[in-house]
Amino acid sequence: MNLIEIGQTIRNRRKFLSIMQKYLSEITGISLRSLIDIETGKGNPTIKQLNKILDALGLTLKLTVEKMPDKKAGVYFNGALAGYLSKLNDRYSFQYDNNYLADPNNPSICLTLPKRSEPYYSEILFPFFYGLLAEGDNKELQCRILKIDEADHFTRLLQTAGFDTIGGITVREI
Repeated sequence: MNLIEIGQTIRNRRKFLSIMQKYLSEITGISLRSLIDIETGKGNPTIKQLNKILDALGLTLKLTVEKMPDKKAGVYFNGALAGYLSKLNDRYSFQYDNNYLADPNNPSICLTLPKRSEPYYSEILFPFFYGLLAEGDNKELQCRILKIDEADHFTRLLQTAGFDTIGGITVREI
């Protein structure tokens, strides 16, 4: 459920109970402006605020904590799938695709990741892939436009290295 749906649920329940916004504001200690913003989905309430509102309306809050899905990307060399880059629990891995490995004419994607069937692991984004990322003003601009955390190198790679990279390597989320 997103903030708009939560706000609609609160508003519908409040109206069903014939409670005015001003009264709900008074009994919960939440400002009228904040309450209006919450009901319209414009506010960003704390869990404590939501609990106060929901308690007053006879509703309960159930939170479900879910693991963020792991991210995985295809790594392409001159358009051909060369392997897979993934991030799992802040650990990175790269593994060559079996079909790419089978062709002796296919080169390694870089000197630091020579062709082999076993995966490579790293606690940081592999320096080769980090080298595909923009720096300085371009990094700041990309992050602002794409709304990406500057420290989230993997997401930056997935969002910016799909096309027009220097060299033959591209990276696309799968």
